[in-house]
Amino acid sequence: AASTQRSLRRGEILFSAGQVADSMLVIQKGLVKLVRRTNGGRAICGLYGATESIGDLAVVRGMAYPADAMAASDAVVVTCVPRERLLEVFSQEPKLFLSLACAIEQNVTSLFDKIDVLSAGGVEARLATLLLKLNDRFGDDFDDGTSEIRVALSRRDLAELPAGGYRDDSVE
Repeated sequence: AASTQRSLRRGEILFSAGQVADSMLVIQKGLVKLVRRTNGGRAICGLYGATESIGDLAVVRGMAYPADAMAASDAVVVTCVPRERLLEVFSQEPKLFLSLACAIEQNVTSLFDKIDVLSAGGVEARLATLLLKLNDRFGDDFDDGTSEIRVALSRRDLAELPAGGYRDDSVE
């Protein structure tokens, strides 16, 4: 009852680096990319799709987001649960807190995947490793043995994924 929904279009900002996290954000539809600005430009740190939450650790700790989050698909719908209400529910429903801990663990696993991509060798090997990781996470397997990755990424997005950050729509 305390939650609200927010709709965004491609390129719109969900939150900005430095903004204090005041709500748990769960993606209902679309793709959100987490972008960190660096001295060399920007890097996509993660891709998040339907049913995933974003910025969990910042919300739990009540701290600022370390990166920008923006809509990466044409239509994004996010459910926002106020931090105060979330913490209240955690004390009443320990299973919910355990679920959040599992989501945070998935983020740690994603860091290991990024290491795999970075250490794969040359550009071609890193790109192949990234595509395999995206396929494992977002790929649809068909009866004829083929697979399709439904994550819409531009060439620029791929270039900004040197660390293999991913977390939903087809690679262009």
